[in-house]
Amino acid sequence: FVPEKGIETLVRAVARLGPGIRLVLAGSGPMEGELRNLAEKLLPGRAIFQRPLPRARMPALMGALDVLVLPSRTTPEWKEQFGRVLAEAMACGRPALGSDSGEIPAVLGDSRLVFHEGDVAGLARRLATLVTGGGGRALGMRLRTRALARFSEESISLRNHLFLKEVIDSTR
Repeated sequence: FVPEKGIETLVRAVARLGPGIRLVLAGSGPMEGELRNLAEKLLPGRAIFQRPLPRARMPALMGALDVLVLPSRTTPEWKEQFGRVLAEAMACGRPALGSDSGEIPAVLGDSRLVFHEGDVAGLARRLATLVTGGGGRALGMRLRTRALARFSEESISLRNHLFLKEVIDSTR
């Protein structure tokens, strides 16, 4: 939990949703105490803090989520370079939302899944649509197809192979 991940934006957005919506925050870091205090104030009894898990257990956690959110915030020294957690959630068939920091929009590939950095109201609207409006399962399957086509080891290997073949062919 670091400022760059924008988790306070997510806590504030979930607080705008109905009392039946819970928030799971997985990880640790220097902002943990501050985030716990904010969640207790805005989401009493609705926030679950999950300690960091081994990679092998992450698919089970992601599979239990209704939606995964990466609310990263750009700073003068940092911006989200890829957002691997988004690709992992998508591969698990989970809907995902992300801020417009760095490469997040390119990973998601759908502007309806992207909100402006720090935009609590925008994130809350997108969450409400996914969580209460239905369609999350179909979206999750579309995102899974995208993740497998763009981010799987097989697809990356094939693209690398084709690129290298093109380079070799151009030198002949």
